[in-house]
Amino acid sequence: MLAHTPGARVLDMGSGAGKFCCVGAVTTLAEFHGVEQRAKLVHYAREVAGLLGAERATFTQGPFDSLSPLDYDAFYLFNPFEENEDRSLAAADRRTEPGDDWVADDIRGAQAFLAAARVGARVVTYNGMGGPLPASYELLEREQLRCVLELWIKRE
Repeated sequence: MLAHTPGARVLDMGSGAGKFCCVGAVTTLAEFHGVEQRAKLVHYAREVAGLLGAERATFTQGPFDSLSPLDYDAFYLFNPFEENEDRSLAAADRRTEPGDDWVADDIRGAQAFLAAARVGARVVTYNGMGGPLPASYELLEREQLRCVLELWIKRE
């Protein structure tokens, strides 16, 4: 769904320990980049990629909006903001005090990030992203697995 052409550049927004990127890098001809705020998980992701020989999997520590959406052809979101609803988990990852708008702010940020992507960009959500995609995206495919897997494409 995301690695639709050889060399496609896929961004996993909230890559955690890098499982998705590592599997994608060893099973397709696409380049997978994960961005994750938690430094320890980025360390593990890089370690696992090295062990698997996943040379087309790279990882960056930081917020997704520190990157440019124009550098990617496709995006993957596995409901990346859900854990921020659990303040005990989220507090360890934030520099500010917990606020009621964390999740809403993250979703708005992701919506703006995806809205700035190039026409033709693909987005796959697994278990959603916590809010709707920008109106410029069209739903192409939906599969009901344990959760809902959706493929979107930016039309305008």
